[in-house]
Parts: sequence; structure tokens; C-alpha cells
Amino acid sequence: MRGRAEREAVALLEELGIASPAVNVEDIATKLGIAVVRAKLEDNTSAMLIRKGSEALIMLDEGQVRERQRFSIAHELGHFRLHQEPVFVDKSPMHISYRNTASSLAQEPREIEANAFAAELLMPGRWVCDEVERLRNSGRSLDEDELVMELKKTFKVSEPAIKFRLLNLGLISSF
Repeated sequence: MRGRAEREAVALLEELGIASPAVNVEDIATKLGIAVVRAKLEDNTSAMLIRKGSEALIMLDEGQVRERQRFSIAHELGHFRLHQEPVFVDKSPMHISYRNTASSLAQEPREIEANAFAAELLMPGRWVCDEVERLRNSGRSLDEDELVMELKKTFKVSEPAIKFRLLNLGLISSF
């Protein structure tokens, strides 16, 4: 059964008519009216979503590898679609969500949701399962590492991201 985050990611893909990998998350941000700006971010911050009223901006650490940037953008899009509550900074309603090393520890519910949204947006479960089946039926004899490398290229994600996705989908048994 899919959770709210996964359902929302699938709905967004359907809404935008995206039906195959690799998902262009920057194009999605643009279509949602969100600018993506790369800059040097401090304190292990990978990205942040800054929202004020109807305007939003994703600040992305320019030092990240491309695959990590894609996941960070998808993560912030998750916050944008799932978490609307503003915080107040200088008496002005503004919402800032950070993606940093703590975000991937799966301890804070909003971060868990944003990660689930990002995983489903970049690597929809149905697409991953279809691609695994296609590769296994291709006549090529792929071991698990080769399968991971093929999927990594197809979905343009990091090796740990696709491994976690395969594990969470029950397609591999260990990391």
C-alpha cells in the first residue's frame, strides 16, 4: 500500500504527463513555478526550499554530484507538495525546509515523507519493477551489481539511491 508521499509523487508525474525515466526534476520545478538556484551552502546542507506565499525557491549546494542534486531537488519538491505549514522569520510567514545529512537518517516524519516522495518521483515503483523484469528477460545474465549499475544509468540516480529503492520494493534482500 502506498503512503501519501508516494501517491502524491505518482499524481504529480501523471499530472505532468511524465511516463518514463529519467525524470527531469528541474523541469518539474519550473512547471510548478519554483526556481532552482545553485550556490555554496554551509553546514552539510544539500538543499533548501524557501517558500513565501505563492513563491518558492530551491537552493541547491553546487558541490553535490549530479545524481545527488537530482535527489535533493526531488526531496524539496516533496516538501513543496506535502508540507504547507509556514514558519515565521522576522514576523513574516515563510517556510524553509533543509535537506542535510540528518534528512537521510529517517528520524523526522517530514523528512521521511520527503525522501519517500523523492524516491517515488525519481524511481516510481512500477517503473523500477518493469525495468528489472525487462533486464532479467533480456537474455543477458546480470548479477545484482550489474543490475544496479543498469538501473542507476536508466534512472540517473546514485548507486545508494537505487539500492535503497530496490530493497524497499523487495527486489533485493540486502544492501
